[in-house]
Amino acid sequence: RYDEMVETVSQREEELKGKHSEVSQKDSEINQLKAQLEEMREQFRDTVANLQQQLTTTKQAAEEAARLEAERVAAEEAEAARVAAEEALRRNAGFEEAGEGLLRDTTTGLVWTRRDNGTGVSRRKAGDYCSARNMRLPSTQELIAIHARSGAGTTTCGNQTCRVSPLFVLSGDEYWSDRQRPDSDGRGVNLATGAKLRVNIPLIDSVRVLCVRS
Repeated sequence: RYDEMVETVSQREEELKGKHSEVSQKDSEINQLKAQLEEMREQFRDTVANLQQQLTTTKQAAEEAARLEAERVAAEEAEAARVAAEEALRRNAGFEEAGEGLLRDTTTGLVWTRRDNGTGVSRRKAGDYCSARNMRLPSTQELIAIHARSGAGTTTCGNQTCRVSPLFVLSGDEYWSDRQRPDSDGRGVNLATGAKLRVNIPLIDSVRVLCVRS
């Protein structure tokens, strides 16, 4: 009987040792799984961090590309506007709109009436016409200057074609200047030919008026 009990106890001990060994093995497997899981978590965190970095880099690259494209477009538009403005000035013989029916000569800074007075008048009325607009009659040289550098610019002036900026609206080709001699001779310029006029003031009332101011 005693021997049977000893054998039973021994068997139980062996069984417990086997169970303990199994438990230890399971604990080892669990620890390995935990280690693998932690490694996977680290890899996942690294992957997420890399993706976030790539996203940030891609976003920054896209923003930089958009900025550069916007700068390129703005530069092209500015260059196109500059070329258009230069072409307009060339086409308009250096004149630009100054508002209120006036034109500005970008070369001299002088401001001219865009339209003439519409009809021939005497020298006295020509001066009065400009004075009423707080302007003056141009000098002979000023009139010759807008003809001489008109380039390809022309405008219709009555039945003629005047070689001045096409921005001018003219009804004739002969215009008074501010020069007047004591012997009653007046001066002017033909804007179709550029020729100077010598006009007998008491007898002539067919010359038109353009006014100017500094």
